[in-house]
Amino acid sequence: MINLANRSASTKRVYLEYKVIKFARGQLARYMLVAEKTFIPVVSASVYEVSYSLGSRRFKSSIRTIFYHLAFLFTWAGKNGVDIEVMLLEGRGIDFKNVRSFARWLETVILPSQGGDQISRYVTKVLHSCSAFALWFVENFTPLVSYQVDSNVNYVKLIESHKQVWSEVMAGGNADAIAQDLTDDELQLIEKLLKARLDNATRKRGLQLRNYILWRLMLRFGLRIGEALALRLEDINLTGDYPSLEIVRIEERGANYVDPRTPNNPLVKTYGRLLYFGPGDEDVIGYIEEYVSTYRVKANGKRLGFTVFLDHDFLFVSHGSSNMGRPLSCSSANKISKDIRLECVDKFHWHVVRHAVFNRLYEAASSLENNATEIDHIVYMGGWRSPNSLRCYAKRAIRDLTRNRLIQMNKEGIIDEY
Repeated sequence: MINLANRSASTKRVYLEYKVIKFARGQLARYMLVAEKTFIPVVSASVYEVSYSLGSRRFKSSIRTIFYHLAFLFTWAGKNGVDIEVMLLEGRGIDFKNVRSFARWLETVILPSQGGDQISRYVTKVLHSCSAFALWFVENFTPLVSYQVDSNVNYVKLIESHKQVWSEVMAGGNADAIAQDLTDDELQLIEKLLKARLDNATRKRGLQLRNYILWRLMLRFGLRIGEALALRLEDINLTGDYPSLEIVRIEERGANYVDPRTPNNPLVKTYGRLLYFGPGDEDVIGYIEEYVSTYRVKANGKRLGFTVFLDHDFLFVSHGSSNMGRPLSCSSANKISKDIRLECVDKFHWHVVRHAVFNRLYEAASSLENNATEIDHIVYMGGWRSPNSLRCYAKRAIRDLTRNRLIQMNKEGIIDEY
């Protein structure tokens, strides 16, 4: 069987002269960008990473991904003799000529997917990361000659001019701002696959039970995969009339919080929130109770049998013979999604489930006249700061509404002809 999911990937045809190194500091994953051959760190990248790690948005996106993208920028600079380090650390930013040169080079070394867009969407993602990186140095390292009003005005104009040139080079390859989705049929296929595996499981029931619970929680609450993997037993309350689970940000878990997966530990990138199970969730609540009481185990040392007393509190664990009872890793969760892609839905990944949930919630809310309360509920459930985060779902709702109207008009036109 051909794996169609891999055909959409862009093709990189350049050797990157820089690589990302990961290390742990406390319970946080930290990163460095270093030269591939000499291991000399990029000073500006390290300065940026330190500021990022101390900032309030350090869990909002992945600095690792940004560094992977910066490897392109510094590779290009090395090949063209451009001293970006000096430009950035002196607060000058990257001059406009070099920004355009870098963008043109990217389009030659990152090819679009076969049968895809003329310009690779990955090019735009790289440019976006490099833009944010360069603008940070303009904003924080540009020296002000005075504290007068005119100096501040010129400073603002300088920043806006740099934003403009980066926006121009990204204009041709803007990523699609419409949220991805799964059809109802695709969701049913995944449900049938995972439920059938659970119903038919004997020796590996614990593994199939874990996978099915993970799927149901993602589908019920629109979680990010990192949020699901970071769930602890103390975050889940299945007693009383209102069973719930709570999403707790990593920095709010206390000084004694430990994750054995560090520095590859899953992160909670959104705001914390309390989410309630509904009347139709009795079965998944029962599955969670069964999983925790019977299958969330590890080998009992040299003695025969297993024990439910683990040295961590995370809900989802591995079930392999060598790592039984350890917290489920991000790479293992990705293997589960890959298995679903190969088996039934070739565009599946965990984050598209989140999109599918909020696409449907937003579409339902948009059909109401006075929907401010419903929109607020969606924002809270998604863990976002404001309704502005729903723009990708709004665009899909508008597009789908327009398309459905055109389809209906075409049908009515055909009927009228007869």
